[in-house]
Amino acid sequence: MKITASKRTTYSGHKGPIYTIQRGIKHDEIVSGSSDLMIGTWSLTTGRESDFSAQMPTHIIAITTIPEHGLIVAGTSGGTLHFLNPEKAIEVKSEKYFDAQVFDLSYSPKHKLLFASSGDGRLIVSDGISLMKLKTLQLCNEKVRSIAIHPNEDSVAIASSDGRIRVFSLPLMKETHNFHAHNLAANTVAWNPNGKVLLSGGRDAHLNAWDAEHDFQQTNSIPAHNYAIYSITFSPDGQFFATGSRDKTVKIWKSENQELLLRINNEKQQGHVNSVNKVLWAEHGLISAGDDRAIFVWEISSD
Repeated sequence: MKITASKRTTYSGHKGPIYTIQRGIKHDEIVSGSSDLMIGTWSLTTGRESDFSAQMPTHIIAITTIPEHGLIVAGTSGGTLHFLNPEKAIEVKSEKYFDAQVFDLSYSPKHKLLFASSGDGRLIVSDGISLMKLKTLQLCNEKVRSIAIHPNEDSVAIASSDGRIRVFSLPLMKETHNFHAHNLAANTVAWNPNGKVLLSGGRDAHLNAWDAEHDFQQTNSIPAHNYAIYSITFSPDGQFFATGSRDKTVKIWKSENQELLLRINNEKQQGHVNSVNKVLWAEHGLISAGDDRAIFVWEISSD
């Protein structure tokens, strides 16, 4: 199988490294957060910046949305969560969640639960309707870096800097699995859309595959990048996935067997010139963002 990538759109409004990109409230929008203290929204249809932007007091590290309330939730390096309504252009609420930075945010529409993780080893679960904290878990003494909710929303996988992945059942947050995943920090986790495979990427630059149907037995381990893997995203149809790394590259893989299909870099495709911090695959294309302050939308073709 041959895969090609062509750059369709470049968004260049940020003035500092971009740490996160996520789907927006609107179907054709993405939301970004940066060290320049700005949250930006971008139209995938027009290729331009959308109307809403907001300035935060500290770096924006993580973003998620609560669609039924029309809210963007931003987590900052100061440990605060900001709840923003882009339609009304107001901040609904802000609350100090952690003394350390917020590392990741995720939301379960099925259970109306908001998950926030921090650099002090904690995970906080909040009610997505009242926005009140429900439960605080001290998972470890290191950074809790990534939260991935299962496609059926009945479990959540969490990766930490202690190299472990912990899996909890939802909505009760009962720990069902806890296993060593990487020799160094486990940076990111992502579920295959079929829910049968969990992928993880680590500071050790390895991409690991885990069989979710057989107690998360390891089925593959690949030295996938030259430096740490920061992000993993699956294509909407589940056939492919992409990884983003500190080595400045985005790589595209075949989901079925984790076969490498394409390497996107600056030399061949005019890709990123610094660390790739986040990748996101939407119907409009594969989106990547990083320390070079750029967001790229890639059109991926296969034959």
